[in-house]
Amino acid sequence: GGEIVAICLYSVQFSTWVGAPGLYIIDLYIAPDHRRDQLGRKLIAAAARAGRALGCRFIRLEVHHRNRAVDGFYERLGFVGTADAIMILKPDGYDALLGLASIS
Repeated sequence: GGEIVAICLYSVQFSTWVGAPGLYIIDLYIAPDHRRDQLGRKLIAAAARAGRALGCRFIRLEVHHRNRAVDGFYERLGFVGTADAIMILKPDGYDALLGLASIS
């Protein structure tokens, strides 16, 4: 019916730690009424196939710390948690950095 019920947005990134390219899943969204339709698994598998064709050897994604309910979903697919810290430069800090960069 033209309605988007699921999306998997990803990019290819090279990891110097792994020494290979991998997929970074930026967003995975499944509409609530479709979360039992295996769409998440199917979209991640389709992304993995596309990535393998580009030489990707791993998949990385982030799960919001308040959305721990999805941990089991990812673990069943074989994902494992890491101790990596995610850092973000928010708009005010970003603007300040740009101001500092233009001074020199």
